Amino acid sequence: MVIRNSELILTSLKAWTPSICLSFAAFIFVTSEFIPVGLLSEMARGLNRSEAQTGNLMTVYAWMVALLSLPLTAYTASLNRRSLMLYLLGIFVVAHVLVVVTSSFTMLVISRVLVASSHAIFWGIATPLAIRLAPRRQKETALSVVATGATLGGVLGIPLGTLLGQISGWRFAFGAIGIGAAVVMGILVQFLPSTPSLATGSLKSVFQLLQRKRLLQVYFITVILMTGHYMAFTFISPYLLHVGQWPQRSIALVLLVYGCAGLLGGFL
Repeated sequence: MVIRNSELILTSLKAWTPSICLSFAAFIFVTSEFIPVGLLSEMARGLNRSEAQTGNLMTVYAWMVALLSLPLTAYTASLNRRSLMLYLLGIFVVAHVLVVVTSSFTMLVISRVLVASSHAIFWGIATPLAIRLAPRRQKETALSVVATGATLGGVLGIPLGTLLGQISGWRFAFGAIGIGAAVVMGILVQFLPSTPSLATGSLKSVFQLLQRKRLLQVYFITVILMTGHYMAFTFISPYLLHVGQWPQRSIALVLLVYGCAGLLGGFL
């Protein structure tokens, strides 16, 4: 009986490993996307740039994701999902290695473009992939597992990354994110099965969507809200430091409270 129970546990763990790893990947992607927010002042000093100039890293990242999501997703639609996911994580790791080894602002911009390119595709395949690989009748749970990883990236990943960067240096924080992605990639190499693409859409279908007025209204409202939100959020660190006169170490705590508030809001 004990042996049988152990076998069942191992089988269940193996079945859930891809979804759990994708959840960790979502956590890492969210952390990497927003960690410049918490470390903006440190990065500006390290790069001999103003905080406004360094903040452009967030702008470049956002525009690359916005512009590349549709064409890259369509271009890779026919690729095996396993291969594509591993390619994306590989690009992600290489980009973070560039952050650690380079002192050039231009190379840092290039590294963020690489991360944004992988990000542009990641969210289009991570959730569907987790759902497809979930055990029978557990697809909703798999969806929540990945969503939880993304949420925790905002709640814990950003403040912890900020704290790590303040203690050990901002390059070390980016390096730690890259190591985490490499570990997830290594596990997925072993446990992520070959998953053929089931994509049926194309760029032509986008034009059909754009003919729907109510959908365009939703897009427009989303753009306005996200623009206002990130204009303020990107510079929250220098604002608290220079205007609010908050101590440096309080930034991570503020971001933690911010993340918890987002988690509560999502729950409500």
